[in-house]
Amino acid sequence: MTAVVCFIGASTAAGAGDEEGLGWPGRLRRMIPHAEDRFTFYNLGIRSNTSAMIAARWRRETHARLGEGAPGWVMLTMGNNDAAEFEDGGLRAPLAETLANARAILGECSKLRRTLWVGPTPVDEAKMPFYSAQLGRNLTFRNARLREFAQRFAEIAAQLNVPYFDLFAALENDPEWGRSVSQNDGLHPRGAGYEAAARHIAGWDAWQAEVAGAG
Repeated sequence: MTAVVCFIGASTAAGAGDEEGLGWPGRLRRMIPHAEDRFTFYNLGIRSNTSAMIAARWRRETHARLGEGAPGWVMLTMGNNDAAEFEDGGLRAPLAETLANARAILGECSKLRRTLWVGPTPVDEAKMPFYSAQLGRNLTFRNARLREFAQRFAEIAAQLNVPYFDLFAALENDPEWGRSVSQNDGLHPRGAGYEAAARHIAGWDAWQAEVAGAG
């Protein structure tokens, strides 16, 4: 029986900007030998999703694909959209709300299924503002805020005993990510940037343990 892996997140999980439409989840799959015989990957990333939107859908979407007793795990990622700043300076979601959503999602999900958590990604602030076609508004993303989200997520993960990968820290000084996100819209990289993200996650002990355990 193949192991099912459900990726829940927003546009950077879905692979916006990737010429191959893979994002880092699809590129992670390509790094696994004979993945087609061992895994079924579901990319459940939806553009512009905040943590509140993810909270409203993750249960039904994972349950439909990863039923009771089925082998596999859930990978959650969130934060970038919550941190988006509107033209008037207001945020799509206050930090306290985001942290409460994250704690609730991860707390419940980790009790039901093996769960891994991946943090938000850095942006190129020189390309801001970013126009969101989904919202019809300009948004500004700031690395200082995203860094704070990533660090606070790590604290929650430690409290919940959920494996957490700080993708922001991994990519903040990665030249391939920086070059790739700058060549696109400042928020989403081209394929080379997603490939860099996938390489970092592929080297994560928690990811490697899940892949090996499903073998």
